[in-house]
Amino acid sequence: FSSLMEMVAAPHITVEKVLRNLALCGVMIRGNWTLQSEILYPDNFISLTNGITSELMCRGRDYVLFKIAQSDMTALNRQRITTVTQLPTEESREIIESVAYLTWKQDECGNRKARWELLKPPDVDFEKRHPEICQRQELLWKAQEDKFLEMEQEKCEKRKRTRSVRDIKVEKPDK
Repeated sequence: FSSLMEMVAAPHITVEKVLRNLALCGVMIRGNWTLQSEILYPDNFISLTNGITSELMCRGRDYVLFKIAQSDMTALNRQRITTVTQLPTEESREIIESVAYLTWKQDECGNRKARWELLKPPDVDFEKRHPEICQRQELLWKAQEDKFLEMEQEKCEKRKRTRSVRDIKVEKPDK
C-alpha cells in the first residue's frame, strides 16, 4: 500500500480515495492488494495455452487467493490446485506465479523441499493501520468459503471400489 501511495502521490489524492478505489477493483491478501480476478480475466478472455475461459480462470485464481488469505501456503501445490479447480497444469502454475514464487527450504530432517512464498511479504503495517478494511475483506472471503470447500470436496474425494452385486454361481464339478 505504501508503494502504491508513492506512485499516485498528488495533493488531491487522499488515502481514503485510494482505499475506496482499491476496494472496487482489488482484493486484499494478507495486507497486500491484487486485482480482482474478473478484471484480470475479463468475460471474453481465453487463455493462450489451453483455451481456458475466463470463468474457469477466475474460479481457479479466487480459490488460490482464498487459500493464501487463510494463510494456507501448503495448499499452493500445483497438483492439488489442478485437481480442485480442474484447470490444466499450465494455467494452475500461471495463477500461482501471479502471486507467489517457488523456493527451496530445508525441513527439520535436512531434506530440501519446494515451497511457495508470496511475491510480497504480508503487509503487517497496513493491517494494523486499517483493521476495518481487513475485517471487511475477511468477511468477503468468508462469504465464499462454502463454494471453495465444496470444490475441494467434489474434486478430492477418492473413488471407492465396490463389489458387484451380481451373485457369482460356482458350479461343482460332477464326479
